[in-house]
Amino acid sequence: MINPIVVGVDGSSGSLWAVEWAADEAKLRNVPLLLVHATPMLIRAGMLSAAGYERLEADRQAMLDRARADALRRVPGLAVEVRAVAADPGAALVAAGEHAQMLVVGARGVGGFEGLLLGSVSLFAASHATCPIVTMPASSLARRLEHGNVVLGVDERHSSSHAIGWAFEEADRRSAELVAMHGVNGFGAPWQEIGEQLELAEALAGWEPKYPGLDVTRRVVPVSPARALVEMSERAALIVLGARRPSTGFGMALGRVNHTVLNHAHCPT
Repeated sequence: MINPIVVGVDGSSGSLWAVEWAADEAKLRNVPLLLVHATPMLIRAGMLSAAGYERLEADRQAMLDRARADALRRVPGLAVEVRAVAADPGAALVAAGEHAQMLVVGARGVGGFEGLLLGSVSLFAASHATCPIVTMPASSLARRLEHGNVVLGVDERHSSSHAIGWAFEEADRRSAELVAMHGVNGFGAPWQEIGEQLELAEALAGWEPKYPGLDVTRRVVPVSPARALVEMSERAALIVLGARRPSTGFGMALGRVNHTVLNHAHCPT
């Protein structure tokens, strides 16, 4: 069985764009799409009558069916499965992503069912997912830069080979330029910029020969990494960042830069 791309759906505009973006990505990868809607309201705990739960389930199934129809309009012939889960949405999406190529969520989808603030769900998923996760910020709904470059944030002191490799693969798949960016809060001396450039080149050295036809640009900028990535997201199709798991394997995997970019980026991250 081919591992799918999983999308969290809550009926909001943010999650609907996530469905369309993921449908395009599924076409690029030639893999199926799995649309997941999760809510504890579907847990039959006696809060509603049997008829009330049936209406609620039918309502959510209809929402998933509409999302599936949107995906098929975007990519006719795509294999699309839908799944309604009676569970906490964050935990359900992380579980669905265990066997997924990618998990896609809307970042701030206010206005969905129960007025769900999808930001909390996407934050939980980004912190705990075991597969690559893409968030779709609300600020990007008005501008779909589908053919822009792929921007990779590199912290050479804690470089993530998984994130670097994933960024190279995505850029190559899209025939897009890869911009590898490292931000420094100002250069204390002229030689510092040269040193930072050398370390960035070293972080990428093992990957560039694997993609000889890929256009790769290395940039070291004298501003904070978060600010640089947010500014670059205005002209990018995708921002790629790594996350570091604590040595214990428990706890949040996101640092300050991750949080800032997830909250302020203008493109999928």
